[in-house]
This record gives sequence, C-alpha cells and structure tokens, in this order.
Amino acid sequence: MLNFIKDVFRKKNRFSDEDYKRHYELKLKSLENILGKMHEFVGHSVIPFQAGGAVDMYYFPNAIDGTAFVTMKLIEPDGYL
Repeated sequence: MLNFIKDVFRKKNRFSDEDYKRHYELKLKSLENILGKMHEFVGHSVIPFQAGGAVDMYYFPNAIDGTAFVTMKLIEPDGYL
C-alpha cells in the first residue's frame, strides 16, 4: 500500500524543466492569440491532477462576450496525456 502511494506522488522526469517551460509558453501564447491576455490569477488544485485531483484553471477575462476558464495540464510536451 505504501509503495502505491509513493508511486502516485513520485515525479516522473520524462521531460526536463526547460521542456515544460517552453511547452507552457507555447500553449499560453496560442491561447492568448485566441482569448486575449490571461489574468494573473490561477486557480490551483489542492490535489494534483496526476494524483486524481482537479486540473489547475487559467482565467482569460478578455475573451469574446465573457470570461474563459481553461486548463493547460492535460497535454504533455510530446502531445500525449
């Protein structure tokens, strides 16, 4: 049981920090091209998505006719979940 818990919370380093940073910046740029500037506030989940929690929410208040709520956590830098 303890090993299962360790496996859930163990960070898998398939990608470097630079890979994640570049991937985040590309996703943000693409979303801002469509939805406008992102708000500085981010709704973080208490339990990480990889451990069964909710996804982090990013807010775009300048979207056409309202505010868009977006997650950027579902796709890894290689394009897969």
